[in-house]
Amino acid sequence: MNFPFNTLRDKVPTLKASSLSNWSLEKTCMAGGFSIVLILIGAVSLVSYKNATQLEESTNQVKQTNTVLKTLADISATLTKAELHRWEYIF
Repeated sequence: MNFPFNTLRDKVPTLKASSLSNWSLEKTCMAGGFSIVLILIGAVSLVSYKNATQLEESTNQVKQTNTVLKTLADISATLTKAELHRWEYIF
């Protein structure tokens, strides 16, 4: 009995041992390359996330500093005004 897969098997070229080892080396290099690329993408993503977080913290600190400076300026203006009114009261 002759099945169709027997004829297909006869038409498929056989691989030599040397071509198998080269293919294995190619596969290993490809996997290594993909691994390196994934590691680099992960590292870049981590650094980017860290920088974005640090930028957000810095922005919040700048906002707080500006609020404190505005409050100090208001206090200084109020004290100056109070001192002026005191001198006006005295004279």
